[in-house]
Amino acid sequence: MEKLEKGKKIFLTMAIILLAISLISALSSYFINGGVDLISGIIRTGLEGILLYFTFKGKKWAKITMIVILSIVLCLLIFIVVQFSFDVMSIIAIVVYAGSIYVIAFSPSVKEYLKSIN
Repeated sequence: MEKLEKGKKIFLTMAIILLAISLISALSSYFINGGVDLISGIIRTGLEGILLYFTFKGKKWAKITMIVILSIVLCLLIFIVVQFSFDVMSIIAIVVYAGSIYVIAFSPSVKEYLKSIN
């Protein structure tokens, strides 16, 4: 039972961090580029929240979708950092997305928690 609670706490912490990063990037885009970026950022954050909710409820399709999306974003971020700019926010995002992929795909306690929900 302790492993299940640990997996639940790890997943929820990861989800909060992912949503916070998404909101921060949406707000920073708004202040740099204007209103359209805020709307797209809110929609992106909402969709990410929905996927995280269904992953938390143990839906395998949501877990696979999150892993694929996070992997694509991680590859794009690494490419952008290597080719164009080396800024702190991109490095933080790379670390957070890589950690999130690990938590969702490979963390033993999170795997156990998601199995127990089904």
